[in-house]
Amino acid sequence: MKSNLDSFFNMPPEPTAFVELCAGTAAVSFALMGYEGYHYPPYMGAKYRWAPYILSLMDVKHSTNIHLNDIGPWSIVWQTLKDPINRSVVSQSLRESYNLLGNEDDPNRLYRDMLATKLIPYDPVLFTSTFIHLQWANYMGIPVTIKDHQWKISAFNNIGFTRKLGIFAGQRSSLGRIAERIDRMSILDLHSITVSNLSAEEIIPIPGSICYIDPPYASTAGYHKQDLTRDQVISIALSWSQSGASVYISEAEPILLLINQGWQSVDITDHTRGSSNNMRQKKRREYLTYYKHPS
Repeated sequence: MKSNLDSFFNMPPEPTAFVELCAGTAAVSFALMGYEGYHYPPYMGAKYRWAPYILSLMDVKHSTNIHLNDIGPWSIVWQTLKDPINRSVVSQSLRESYNLLGNEDDPNRLYRDMLATKLIPYDPVLFTSTFIHLQWANYMGIPVTIKDHQWKISAFNNIGFTRKLGIFAGQRSSLGRIAERIDRMSILDLHSITVSNLSAEEIIPIPGSICYIDPPYASTAGYHKQDLTRDQVISIALSWSQSGASVYISEAEPILLLINQGWQSVDITDHTRGSSNNMRQKKRREYLTYYKHPS
């Protein structure tokens, strides 16, 4: 007869904690949960094309112990979409916008209406559906941010709207397709995800975890309150590695200060899903600088 102590020692180990400090669209985390190839609205810097290769370098197959941190709008989005009722309301709202766009002579109108006051909705469901719509329509996927309690946007994407498909030139998904992807989130164990809205510097390192940092790249468009300097990124990375975590950082170049301390770097630009050679040649380089903690 087994004792309680025997049962304790035979229990399966807890899944490795996976932490995204600047989560944004959380493409790597969703790929880790088995929801590969998804993406929501166009978003500059999103890693959905590189996610499978990044995970292969991390040598992690699956985890439900996932922590998403984002000091910008995405933390509200993920906290809202964890709830199935909220997901249903958000997806229905996006479908209604999609149907309205199909009958609009001016696809700018809905966008202008949302920005009439620029005030941020207090209701998280309305916030989420509004943010996704604005981000979807924002030119070139430049991040929609928040400043002084108002939406901060660049410019409406008014290049070649195709009414039949409900997309602009260069877009891959309509609001209807995005709504479908939100519905399909029901296959995921979202209750096990924790979401926080803190500065990356405020998150306490978790020993034995895998920490992924995808900060605003140096000399590029920044995000809401999340413009970490290179020195801050290095300081955060060293804090996590010295606490016993494996740390991976995406950037447009190798981080030489870390490489000089024994870290590794790899050019992952060509390791994408579904991109032609021409598309890859036009993109900036993508590097992963990392420290893999000895297991």
